Amino acid sequence: MNHMLDPKLRQYAGIDATMLADKLGIDLKEEQHLILCWKRALMSLKSSPYNCIRVYLWSEDIIKGDRHDISNPLRWDEVRLNLPDMTSYKPALPKVYKFDKVNDKLATAIYSHVDDVRTTAASKEACDITSHTVAAKVNYLGQQDAARKRDSSSKTPGV
Repeated sequence: MNHMLDPKLRQYAGIDATMLADKLGIDLKEEQHLILCWKRALMSLKSSPYNCIRVYLWSEDIIKGDRHDISNPLRWDEVRLNLPDMTSYKPALPKVYKFDKVNDKLATAIYSHVDDVRTTAASKEACDITSHTVAAKVNYLGQQDAARKRDSSSKTPGV
């Protein structure tokens, strides 16, 4: 995971490039130094699990966006219960689900396991649009999205 390095640590994670200033076209005064610092986690530096999960959950909030925005494929209006003892119980629906009143259908959702994000939707087209939106936002955040691992959306996974 290539997460951002804590701002308090950045001042200690870098190199003195003063000798390269001339080659880089940077004019330094006599007592100045050119220090290049890393903003992302260093190679072989293992981030704590807490930091990895914290950054991922921030990312997930950004990916989901505003749930009230009409143009957001991950929008939803209410959480509905579909329990066996209810008169409106429908066995084909999940027991608890988010509902999109504007489109009058189950809301699109994402589910994550470690670094693998799966999308669910009421139709193949909605699932494909949501997968594209998720991938675009993940890439915007500078994280990896291995599109080569993604299969086309299907109601029968693995087939």
